[in-house]
Amino acid sequence: LFTEKRGTAVVEQDINSLVYFTEEKNQAFSKNRVLRVIDDIANATKKLFEDHFLGKVTNDSNGRDVFKVSLLQYLGTLTASQAIQNFVTEDLTIEQGNDVDSLIVQLAVQPTDSMEKLYMNVIVK
Repeated sequence: LFTEKRGTAVVEQDINSLVYFTEEKNQAFSKNRVLRVIDDIANATKKLFEDHFLGKVTNDSNGRDVFKVSLLQYLGTLTASQAIQNFVTEDLTIEQGNDVDSLIVQLAVQPTDSMEKLYMNVIVK
């Protein structure tokens, strides 16, 4: 949504076409900033895995721990840049998958969003 502010066009809301919400896809998924963070996490994790771990690191607890540390460093940069909030190490687990060469990453993140709504109470004394 674009509006005029002081003679220039500004983006008021960065939204997408999601208009029906569920428990799995709540209103936050209608915000493009949130989706960009989630997509970046997926893409960065894939790149990290392919560039440094795929076919190079043993799939044992030590190898998975090294991968976890690498992901935690990346997630730390997202926290520092305020793209995610309230992240703790326990929000990330990496376990061996069903196959000897597979692993399963479970990650819980809370993307942030921009201020877009202002509600204000003015009390007259």
